[in-house]
Amino acid sequence: MEKSEKVITPAYGLALGSFAFAALVAVLNQDPSCSAAVGGICLPTHVAFVLATHIALFGAVCGIQAYNLRIILDKAGRFTITKRGERTLTNQGLKYTDNYVIGGQSSYRLDKFISYGFYPSVEFPILIYFKEVDTPKEKWKLPPPTKLDPKNNGMAHFLPAVCNCKELEAEFKRRGVPKLWK
Repeated sequence: MEKSEKVITPAYGLALGSFAFAALVAVLNQDPSCSAAVGGICLPTHVAFVLATHIALFGAVCGIQAYNLRIILDKAGRFTITKRGERTLTNQGLKYTDNYVIGGQSSYRLDKFISYGFYPSVEFPILIYFKEVDTPKEKWKLPPPTKLDPKNNGMAHFLPAVCNCKELEAEFKRRGVPKLWK
């Protein structure tokens, strides 16, 4: 198997889908006390406004992350999350970024991956999941979502689907990374 470096293409589908869903929530939940004529525009209810605002903010964060972050699978067999910046990695204007939860670089050996998956599916990804044993064992219980893992056999990671998940899955398969389910 030829090892090459691959920068996964960013994807803005999650951000755009969140904006569309926020608009739909606002439009479908117009204030019933609005006296606008049929076809007129009414404001959403207070609850719908708050919900739509939060969904739109989530979309904005996902859009910013898709713009700023890159996922690289390199020749050395590492999965790395990088940030666009001034130092180059493969002459693409990328620099390593630190993981604020566990500290240090967000870079993991692919041969230490236990599994990966896309929720709810690779065709409609919202979250990217992977579990690895490259992180020191004393950090496996952080952050809270990983505490839900009763097996305690690795560090679970979740990130928003801000990259082309089909491309990422193809690279995982090519490099022999085990999938969570078949």
